[in-house]
Amino acid sequence: RVDLVKPQLLNSVNAIEAYKARFGEYPEEIEDLDKITDGTVYVDILQVGPIGQVSGDLHFFYQRDGDGYNLFSVGIDGVPFTEDDIYPKIDSDSGNIGYKEP
Repeated sequence: RVDLVKPQLLNSVNAIEAYKARFGEYPEEIEDLDKITDGTVYVDILQVGPIGQVSGDLHFFYQRDGDGYNLFSVGIDGVPFTEDDIYPKIDSDSGNIGYKEP
């Protein structure tokens, strides 16, 4: 499932950037993306257990940070800012985006 999280993080980055393009600022909360997309774009599938059991918050960690934002999967342990966190791999040619790796 870790391999499935990586492209989903990039989809979330794209949705966050589209939100900013549409509304002029980054969302306060990741759930604000519901205004432009369905809620599945920011679901951290590592937090969904067998047969839909939830081990914690289902969303990627998101925090607006001034003119940018932090976004990542909290990993298998479900705890942010630990060694198993997974960050989006942003291409250096992606242009001017607000993603900041913590």
